[in-house]
Amino acid sequence: MIIKYSLKTLFFTIALFAIGFQKINAQVGIGTVVPSESLDVVGNIKLSGALMPNNLPGTANQILISGGAGSPATWTPFVLVNQSATTSMGKYYANLSVTGAPFTNNSFRTFTVTDTSCTTNSAISACFTGINAGYIGLSINSISVGAGSFRVIIYNQTGSSITNGSTIPIAWIAMY
Repeated sequence: MIIKYSLKTLFFTIALFAIGFQKINAQVGIGTVVPSESLDVVGNIKLSGALMPNNLPGTANQILISGGAGSPATWTPFVLVNQSATTSMGKYYANLSVTGAPFTNNSFRTFTVTDTSCTTNSAISACFTGINAGYIGLSINSISVGAGSFRVIIYNQTGSSITNGSTIPIAWIAMY
């Protein structure tokens, strides 16, 4: 039995066969008529399933880290950067007491804060908290760490003096 195909049918069949083996590079835009990526969404995205880069859902307590341009993101355990150098961390609050001579305008004052976990390798970040209006103009100039304590140098540009017995509230985060 001989099957006859028209030339038109033959070309159509070859075209379908060829398309089946080609990667189709299309860009889809949602909220945009000119998508710049394979999927370009302008607006919010609601995801009710798992986010699965490279078909991997990750596990509990992992975070997604970018692999950089052209590389896939990967799931990574949630850890501090430079974890080998950080043994613990904490957040604290203290009132720094002004003692001796008044803390005058346009001057620096060094306050020592006892923190028994502090070492020379600790990292401290501090800020003022609960400052009353009379203390606006104080700024933290520098923080230096030592064994068992750290020192905060504060600059007074309030326009007035802070008297003996006054307190300056600070909060700090420490990585030991």
